[in-house]
Amino acid sequence: MPPPRRFLLPLLLVTAIAGSCTSQPSPEPTPSTAPEGGGTLRVGLLSGDDGLEFTWCPLLLCGKTLDPQSTSFADVFELDRCCLMRTLLSYEGSSVGDGGTILRPDLAKSLPTISSDGLTWTFHLRSGILYGPPFEDKEIVAADLIRSIERAFTPAGPAIPWANGGTIGGYYTDTYLPDVIAGAREFIDRKAEHVSGLQAPDPHTLVVHLTQPTGDLGQRLAFPQLGPIPANPARPGDPLGVAQGHDFDYGLVMVSSGPYMFEGSDEISFDGPPEDVRPPSGNGWTKATLVRNPSWSPASDPIRAAWPDRIEFYRVDSAGQAEQLVRSGAIDLVLNWAADAGTTGRWLDEPDLRHRITVAPADFERNLGLNLAVPPFDDLHVRRAVNLVVDRRAVASALEDRGRGITQQIFTHLALDAYEDNLLLSYAPPQVGPTSEVEAAQDEMKLSRYDADHDGRCDAPACSGLQLLVNRRYPADVIAAEEITSRLRAIGLDVHAHDVGHDAFNASYHHPSLHVALRLDNWGKDYPSATSFLPVLLGSGAVGEASIAMVGATPDQLERYGYSVRSVPDVDGRLAACQDSVFDAQLRCWAQLDQYLSEQLVPWVPLTQLTQGWLHSSRVQQFNIDASIFVPLPALDHILVHGESPSPAPTPPAPSPVPSIPEGIYRVTVSLSDIVEAGGGKDDVEDTGTFTIELRDGRFMWHQRGTNAIFDPIAVGRYEGEGERVRFHVDQPYYNAADLSSLAWRVDGASLAFQLSRCTGKAAHDRFFCGFQKALFAAHPWERLE
Repeated sequence: MPPPRRFLLPLLLVTAIAGSCTSQPSPEPTPSTAPEGGGTLRVGLLSGDDGLEFTWCPLLLCGKTLDPQSTSFADVFELDRCCLMRTLLSYEGSSVGDGGTILRPDLAKSLPTISSDGLTWTFHLRSGILYGPPFEDKEIVAADLIRSIERAFTPAGPAIPWANGGTIGGYYTDTYLPDVIAGAREFIDRKAEHVSGLQAPDPHTLVVHLTQPTGDLGQRLAFPQLGPIPANPARPGDPLGVAQGHDFDYGLVMVSSGPYMFEGSDEISFDGPPEDVRPPSGNGWTKATLVRNPSWSPASDPIRAAWPDRIEFYRVDSAGQAEQLVRSGAIDLVLNWAADAGTTGRWLDEPDLRHRITVAPADFERNLGLNLAVPPFDDLHVRRAVNLVVDRRAVASALEDRGRGITQQIFTHLALDAYEDNLLLSYAPPQVGPTSEVEAAQDEMKLSRYDADHDGRCDAPACSGLQLLVNRRYPADVIAAEEITSRLRAIGLDVHAHDVGHDAFNASYHHPSLHVALRLDNWGKDYPSATSFLPVLLGSGAVGEASIAMVGATPDQLERYGYSVRSVPDVDGRLAACQDSVFDAQLRCWAQLDQYLSEQLVPWVPLTQLTQGWLHSSRVQQFNIDASIFVPLPALDHILVHGESPSPAPTPPAPSPVPSIPEGIYRVTVSLSDIVEAGGGKDDVEDTGTFTIELRDGRFMWHQRGTNAIFDPIAVGRYEGEGERVRFHVDQPYYNAADLSSLAWRVDGASLAFQLSRCTGKAAHDRFFCGFQKALFAAHPWERLE
């Protein structure tokens, strides 16, 4: 007898976009007694290479450009959402269990009205919402949101090399919006001056026309990077408004629409050319400070708590320093670093510290991918047996990597809980648990046509000589793969782990003809909708793209790729039903489909999901994780602090001695011929362009602009010396840190002139680096601007 099957979720009334559809009730955060906020929240930003993989440390103190749209990193998205940019719809900055992945009206006063065919979404904006200084008299209107989306769709050009020929908005806008908003592709291809599918019939109405029904359009328009951008009163014809000319660094001079702004934003002037607009003092070279936006009102923003009065950011150089600073209270938390498993364990074991750590899902899952076109995995009973026999607890132990700040949590269904509002939080298929269920697995195998004698062990020729592909870049994965293959022997599957290089591992996605049978896979969320997950892996379009499952492959495809199996399951219809539904109905549709797939298809075996341990100081009274960000991070607007910091802030020592070079802002242009004449590289175009250099109190910042690709346009550091000698030290970005050569300096009228007689330090042994320094400092005088 087959093992009993748990009933699927009750059939739900899915609101497919087929009939009349109007705006739905606007969900609001759960009513509660609002705590009294205030005080200063101190936040660390890790600038080294042992932070989270998908963060950037996006402030000048790390020598980085901040652009709320073009730098799609988790810490940038959280700064956008919590503090600086409001969007049409957004999230409240909390865990999944507290409603943190439920879409809520933000600048829109309600969820949109949707036409009966699903192709027109109409948003009605709140009136009277003003920008922060220096535009505190400017209301946010629909045209500003169109301007923002069109900027995100604007081709990036060579000045943003990480865009790889895409748009300023980068990965998110490139992947999820151009093909669904009418006219977006024509705009990106420069065949139209505006996106025809975006219309503002009046200042408080935004109409979005689609090319196809897209049930999760609300989640896509809630990307934190799509906040409004005001027009520039000094140049009203600029299509990108105040962001014109700031193709990768608008964040340095951005106008806030959120509860916070950089201190000194009221002094920003957009009257001159873009290269002359100066960042506010609050985005400093050693410290950054956010203060309350005086235009923001909690009455008009039901999402953001904005508890701290002030948020200060400090650079942290290592994970060890991060833990020490949080433990002492010098900072309250680190935004872009979570503790490793060892540190998490120590804090949980210490009575004085265990209440100061929050463990939360990282929304990144590991699974065992199965190819349904490779025997014996074309048999559902075999796939169910594999799902039962794996030992998830042992796999979690093998995957535990104490060097990357992660822990492992057992996972038993296909889609992350953040996709489904925790609807399947406690769900597992029948008899599937944390350890190996050998007897149940063998009972399932007995039902397979590959078990001829029905003894619970696969005995057909197809059950031998199988390979499990694993990426050798990650030694823990190789150990986990060996653990999995050892368990599979109990059901007669002869599988050997085959570790390959990173490139070969990734290439296997795109070559179905390789007949990869099993793969140790992983997946992280992009945004809180399973639309970005299940169709990508299980739709017929996924064949040869993001999955080895081959679900949805046609008989012609199977024959073309050399498979003996002539049919595989197809779930396109089920996927389409969920994709077309909206809001709460879509969440429930995905959860119901997940349960069906976990029991009736089993295209992969879920193993674990990552969790992260977030440390905080004793001053933190409430701590929340923002589950809406693709890598959940602390929600800075929902962190409550009380009392004074017990330790001083981690301020770097002042440079000493400081030469008497006149402080101010200077500019110099370096050409390729300058570099070549100075002995540099003949193809060193990345180091050409116009450098705007500011000198102040023994510290400097340069900002490089050019028409060529510039990977690191900003550097910050110190300068020291006595008399007529000076030496510059680049401190950030950390990977470019260097002591530059000693220089002689003199004032030449309104300019600074330097002389570099010989290169010292690293440049003494690197003629290209030496040539660049000679060109930057000595080819031309630095012209003083102010």
